[in-house]
Amino acid sequence: MRIREKIILCFFILCVAGGLYAKESTVYFTTETDLAKKCIEYIQKESEFIRIASHRLSNSQVILALLQAHKRGASIEIIVDAETVTKNSRLQLLANEGISILVWKSNGKKRDHLHHSFCIFGKDLTWTGSYSFSLQKKFAHKESVVILENEQIAQSFLKEFEALKMSGCSSFAEYVKEME
Repeated sequence: MRIREKIILCFFILCVAGGLYAKESTVYFTTETDLAKKCIEYIQKESEFIRIASHRLSNSQVILALLQAHKRGASIEIIVDAETVTKNSRLQLLANEGISILVWKSNGKKRDHLHHSFCIFGKDLTWTGSYSFSLQKKFAHKESVVILENEQIAQSFLKEFEALKMSGCSSFAEYVKEME
């Protein structure tokens, strides 16, 4: 059994054991797919609601797609790890347009990091995996993403997103001001 098949089988077993059945699921790997391009396709399809929690978000193409989605009226919120935010961050483009960017801080614990990488599109589509929305991931790392179409799974990720918001986030503007 190939590694890809093992991953899918393990995920299926976990879903069945937990009673979570995805209507549809898809797996993407950087060895076969440009994950940024695939993410952009999902962003372009969504007109209502996008939530992203990721260690990093620096891919210019993904950022531009999020800007376009915002201009179409999609509600967008993003949480990123403080370690990845700089004064000249591309996230400033999103913040300037009124998109909610939150910076997750480790509450003083240097070893704590936000290593989540997930998106919630609408009420029932979840994107999760190791891809962290940076250009370098396309070239340097082997990454994977699983797409799950299931409202219960999406709600579980949304609950985690909301918990992250309450556990030590500050606005992008406040965080950048603190850096000065």
